[in-house]
Amino acid sequence: MKGVLHAIHAVLPGMIARGRGDVVLLGSVAGRQVYPGGAVYCATKHAVRAIYETLRLDAAGSGVRFTTVDPGMVGETEFSRIRFRGDEARAKAVYQGVDYLKPEDVAEAILWAVTRPARVNVGEIVLWASAQASTTVLTRSRRLDRQGSDAPLESPAHLLHAHGTRPERSSVAEIDAALDGVDLQNLDSKSAPAAAGPKTAGKSGSPRRTSAPARSRASRATTSSSSSVRACRA
Repeated sequence: MKGVLHAIHAVLPGMIARGRGDVVLLGSVAGRQVYPGGAVYCATKHAVRAIYETLRLDAAGSGVRFTTVDPGMVGETEFSRIRFRGDEARAKAVYQGVDYLKPEDVAEAILWAVTRPARVNVGEIVLWASAQASTTVLTRSRRLDRQGSDAPLESPAHLLHAHGTRPERSSVAEIDAALDGVDLQNLDSKSAPAAAGPKTAGKSGSPRRTSAPARSRASRATTSSSSSVRACRA
């Protein structure tokens, strides 16, 4: 919040003195909705929206235009790398299987807003990825990537299947818990935890387990063509 306030303090007086200018606040859909585990982040983005609404009142008639641009999931940024303290594998898993917004999508929206005629003030722009219905409802495809390859998807949905959690009911906190301690680079059906059970001899005489519900869950996770995960970080 300090960055937002300091920037406004630095530029707004001059704009008011000149009788023109554009103040664009970069908010988030997290300033309109909340999600589990996002108390602080959602609070700050709600504050940004409140500042935007108040500035419109305080500077009414000054000739300065105010805009808030609120995107949903934007990939190819440092957001998740910071969130996971530099853990590239965990950060990458957040976006796998999602046709997310790109930074240039947000930039183009801002450019469009500030290039309207002076009589037009585009006040609020909300940008969602087509795959994102809300801050907690996100559609992932196990086969989707930017190059259109058919590689298996190592996504939070995959991990939740492997750990026996239903992804369609999962929260952000549950995904974080599922990601902890898992090697995302080598995740496959063999790496899923096998359930304990009585051992019997196979054809070769080597021990094998006769009860493996966890193995079955992992198999379903790796062969499913698509899934819907109700969790994401805006």
